Amino acid sequence: MNTVALPVRTMRAMGVKLVFVTNAAGGLNSSYQVGDIVCIMDHVALPMLAGRNPLIGPNDPELGPRFPPTSNAYDPLLQALVLDSAKRLGLEHKLKTNGVYCYVAGPMYESKAECRFLKSLGGDAVGMSTVPEIVAAHHSGMKILCLSVITNKVIIEGDEGPAASHQEVLDAVNKCAQQIQSLIVDIITNSRQYVCALPSLNILTPRMKK
Repeated sequence: MNTVALPVRTMRAMGVKLVFVTNAAGGLNSSYQVGDIVCIMDHVALPMLAGRNPLIGPNDPELGPRFPPTSNAYDPLLQALVLDSAKRLGLEHKLKTNGVYCYVAGPMYESKAECRFLKSLGGDAVGMSTVPEIVAAHHSGMKILCLSVITNKVIIEGDEGPAASHQEVLDAVNKCAQQIQSLIVDIITNSRQYVCALPSLNILTPRMKK
């Protein structure tokens, strides 16, 4: 987990205030379609609740507090910026708001029972990444914008069709890559006022071991 969090903490040490995170995810929400872009505003992280957490171990107070809240990890103002950008680009029909991302360890795709369980928890999308980086970034004071691209619809009882394959996921990502790239560029262009209003984060210098 320290390796996963290292790029985020390096950005924090450089004074970065806003982090964009993207991922490919399976759609738990039955209204989601392949190619939809979901603005994540909450998460369920079962591996982290069970001990696979980037904050375990000695806490560095220069990065953040020992016991940070995560109920405020996602800023509604950033979601509003995403929605504005989607409207400008004619992508509002593909954008889903207030998504809940379920983080699982993988590396296999989930069983029918697991998908049913995650859906019962309120999950909208499921994937094998992202939340450890988000928690590490939030712990260190950075703002986070997370966008999930729905690359496949999960299979539960009663669903027809084959289970997801890795190639299916890659193909879906390639098909909508240009759209999400355009969306991110527009968000960056129009988020300068938001970023400038954020408090500055001190640049951290490496400490030499004695």
